[in-house]
Amino acid sequence: MTTEQAAYDMDFIRHLLGLDKVTYMGYSYGTWLGAWYGSLFSDNIERMALDSATDSTQESIQTLYNAAHEGRDRQFRLRMMNWISRNDEVFGLGTDPETIWKRYFAATSTPEKSLATQWSWNAVNGPAAFSNPIGYRAAGSLVAGIIAEGEAPSKPVVPAESAARVVDQTELTDEQRAAAHYGTEEVDRPVIDFLLGGDRPAQTIVAAGKPLPLERSTYESWTPLDENAEHATEAPLFTDPTIPAETGVVREPRN
Repeated sequence: MTTEQAAYDMDFIRHLLGLDKVTYMGYSYGTWLGAWYGSLFSDNIERMALDSATDSTQESIQTLYNAAHEGRDRQFRLRMMNWISRNDEVFGLGTDPETIWKRYFAATSTPEKSLATQWSWNAVNGPAAFSNPIGYRAAGSLVAGIIAEGEAPSKPVVPAESAARVVDQTELTDEQRAAAHYGTEEVDRPVIDFLLGGDRPAQTIVAAGKPLPLERSTYESWTPLDENAEHATEAPLFTDPTIPAETGVVREPRN
């Protein structure tokens, strides 16, 4: 089974439904599939929107999968650590994101503790927080529990028992479930209008993301983007958690 074959299957479904053209919305891998469908059946598409696009110029989508580990590690370090440090009154891990980061990896440094940590994240579906902020509250309490477990007085570590203690401390709140209805109107509305028959936006839209749970402001987690949508520095750095991100702006498209 290949993406090319999936694209042919999609067009067969279009044919069975008796549709001359289809409207397509794709996220993540769906952008890779959409790029294939668009290249094979461009005459059969009325409108197409691709969100969180993969690099369809690569030979294989394996390139995306290879980059996922680095991307999640970067978000864990640059976003989640800053967020936890800004909410010390909730998690009690202090206000220095780098110190929290070092404590976390010190607390998971042995094979037994590392295994318990993996089981803990999987048990509460913690990795979902890296693609959806609704999971941040649970992930934050998970990090706090892992650090507490790892820093507890020395004793033989039984991974299953250790993971169970961490999971017992993990929070799931009504606020997190409500957060699933966040969304960014500055970006969502033009896409929705386009898919429903409106004009394609004439300008590039740059908008700040919604605040993470427990917060009212959006924060930069690296460095601001310049006019070419590039970061000023190449190496990931811990940033000042007190500086909010700038308000989103609309700018002229670049050639």
